[in-house]
Amino acid sequence: MKFLRIVMICAFVAFAAVPAQAFETPASSPELVDKLKEMGDVFALVAGDFGCKQFTWANFTDPQYRTAQLEYVPEGHDVKNWTRLQTTTVYAMSGRADLDTDLMNGLAKVLIDNYKKNGTVIDLQYFENGNGEPAFYIEYKIGEGAAQEHNAGVFMRTSDISAAFIQIQARKSELKTDDKLILLGYLGMAPKGMGKNVREDNKEGMAKKTVTLPRRKPVKAE
Repeated sequence: MKFLRIVMICAFVAFAAVPAQAFETPASSPELVDKLKEMGDVFALVAGDFGCKQFTWANFTDPQYRTAQLEYVPEGHDVKNWTRLQTTTVYAMSGRADLDTDLMNGLAKVLIDNYKKNGTVIDLQYFENGNGEPAFYIEYKIGEGAAQEHNAGVFMRTSDISAAFIQIQARKSELKTDDKLILLGYLGMAPKGMGKNVREDNKEGMAKKTVTLPRRKPVKAE
């Protein structure tokens, strides 16, 4: 049940005990490396939804070790010369609604502003959960020529103590329609009957576990 998996993730504390795949990381501390491996194994369930089952690279991106970037590619592919890449950036939350709402609003603004500034935004849809916390779906292109990427992602809460920006990236090709439906499915918004990966039991299961986000009018970035 692919879309149910997203609500089972608890980053930074208790991780699923599954064997870690080989991956590269600039982290040198054994404790940090182990934490990245554990986190990578948990979010590998999400990467697998996009056919990117090989956990290849991870690192913390801030001095407090509260933000981690995880990268996955299809089996047999190289992260250094990828044509399809699934990246999840995990942000630690406090677990307090009064603090987390402001933090998530700030993160959402930084992410959206970055893609508006550095890329061409194709679609941008805003959402909000029952606690007033933001979420969004974004599709954009960035770069030129052979290095141009066609990417899409969602920003959302993933557990009581984490939020994440989950994206799929493609070079030398366009994104698949199912890629977009999977992402919208994480927000409970995948259209009924569209895409082989959109299954009614997944959507029903997710609805029992979390708040279904109301669709707002899509916003096109200028």
